[in-house]
Amino acid sequence: MLIRPVKRIGVHVFEFNVTLWVEDGKLTAIEETFFVPRAVGAEVYVVAMTSNPAERNCKNLSYQLHPGFITSYQERYGTPEFTNWTNARRPHEAPPRPRMDLNCVTTLAGCQSVAEILPSAWIQHQGDQPKIEALQKTAPAANVSDTSCR
Repeated sequence: MLIRPVKRIGVHVFEFNVTLWVEDGKLTAIEETFFVPRAVGAEVYVVAMTSNPAERNCKNLSYQLHPGFITSYQERYGTPEFTNWTNARRPHEAPPRPRMDLNCVTTLAGCQSVAEILPSAWIQHQGDQPKIEALQKTAPAANVSDTSCR
């Protein structure tokens, strides 16, 4: 009930989390999550992650295009979710890890889209879509024989 009056005075409701995984004293994964709740008028859930590959990463058709990173856009609990994952085992095959641009939180409109938060990753994702659609038609099963997926 209070979100609308708070939004009118220019305050934005959002959540930003950074999670670090450490194993044997070494950093093994980093995850950044930015979320704007639906009640605020935006449905933005963005994740930027670097980790070793899991089976779900290897099954993603974006992984077949470039095993150094993937992008995906899907519905998660009724909210569109964009994920940019970088393969920690193949950092040389990925573009530089995109940094979240959170300047939009200081604007009156707030953060409304993935393109505002991770612009380079979103452009890459949009460019990959025709290639992924072609892969879906020709090879529906992902190749998980890549040794970096084990």
